[in-house]
Amino acid sequence: MIYWHSLNILDNPKIFYSLQLSIGLIIELLLQRKPLTFIFMRIALTFLLVLLFVSGCRKEKQPQIPYVYVNLQLYPNSLDYIPVGGHKYFNGGFRGIVVYRSLEEQFEVYERCCPYDPQKTNAKVSVNANGTTCLDSICMSKFILMDGTPYSGPSPYSLMRYHCTYDGDILMVFN
Repeated sequence: MIYWHSLNILDNPKIFYSLQLSIGLIIELLLQRKPLTFIFMRIALTFLLVLLFVSGCRKEKQPQIPYVYVNLQLYPNSLDYIPVGGHKYFNGGFRGIVVYRSLEEQFEVYERCCPYDPQKTNAKVSVNANGTTCLDSICMSKFILMDGTPYSGPSPYSLMRYHCTYDGDILMVFN
């Protein structure tokens, strides 16, 4: 999630005063209109303004789910039967894996650990009775199984996806 704070430099007085002094000097030199100085100062002022706005862009860090090697071979048409619109849980990953079959030939595979606060021991998503959404047991965030995006609760983060390939018989799940 990106937050725009165009004036967050005010938090650090040293940066604010040096920027204020630099802009003041540039404006004073621009008013003198000396040819070479004028061009140089226009470039410097543009650079400082760009720096001011770029420094205002902060990206919130997403909590990291610990990496666990995953390499599963599943048989969704026989042994590990998953109907279209259905799901099944599997051991693996950090807190387990949920496989959702959205179409006959299409699967969505997610980590069951909640992305909002992965360090909480019981933070684990479970598919709701409707079969199209899932709910975290701790923070109560809700996610859509078609794409893993949150639609309710405190989590702004999507569920962690695993890669998968399907050849019509075998579903390979890996990271």
